[in-house]
Amino acid sequence: MDWISAIRDSAPPHVTERMDFQEVNELKIGHSVSKVFFIKDKRGNGGVYLKCNPLTPAISLEAEKDRLVWLQGKLPVPQVVHYAKERSFEYLITAALEGDNPISAGAPGSPENTERVIGLYATGLRQIHSVPAGSCPFDNRLARQMDKARRNMADNLIVADILDRYEVDNVDVLYETLVKTSETIQEEIVFTHGDYSLTNMIVQDGELRGFVDWGNGGVSDKYQDLAIAAKSIVYNYGEAWVPVFFERYGISRPDREKIQFYQLLDWFI
Repeated sequence: MDWISAIRDSAPPHVTERMDFQEVNELKIGHSVSKVFFIKDKRGNGGVYLKCNPLTPAISLEAEKDRLVWLQGKLPVPQVVHYAKERSFEYLITAALEGDNPISAGAPGSPENTERVIGLYATGLRQIHSVPAGSCPFDNRLARQMDKARRNMADNLIVADILDRYEVDNVDVLYETLVKTSETIQEEIVFTHGDYSLTNMIVQDGELRGFVDWGNGGVSDKYQDLAIAAKSIVYNYGEAWVPVFFERYGISRPDREKIQFYQLLDWFI
């Protein structure tokens, strides 16, 4: 598909005029309704990412924009080039960080390289969690997350894949487990990324360069990030690397119940 023409025809001029098109590649991001494109700059200045999203309470590019603006000077994150709402859509353009995520960059190829990536992954999360939570205006504590889970259940927004993942026939069973377990969770509050998968860490030449996809960032339990990180490691590198990650992060005895809880919660929010 000719994405250059498609974007120019569909996006408003004040969005397209901020991009110097040479090459456009669409990126796939799971079950998200957002369209994401990497747009290479004709002048060799790297490029930008364009996210297009229908205006919906479920996903907000404005939320990501607000977090990126707040994080400038606190963490290595993309700069916001432009944000706009128009014709029932919203658009977010961000400058590309140098490097790539370790998954898109290719398999590590050896245990030594895998261990290096896991070390960077743990170091990155410690860096994120060191941002002072007291000054953060974005509240993602468990009560707010459970409210979102309730709304998503009521609106039938839970992805059907959850049934296969947990080998059940009815999502209500999982939701009941989620609610019951939430009553026992003791939060360990820090500033969190909110979706700390390996694909949201940017590396280059063996060095950590930054973090992307901040729509869910905010004050929350550190195990929200730890649980997603563990899930991402299992999916990409295997279960054996999870203890290495926790050791590098600085936790000798991870809370398995909280890991399982936040991995389940992630399906509902």
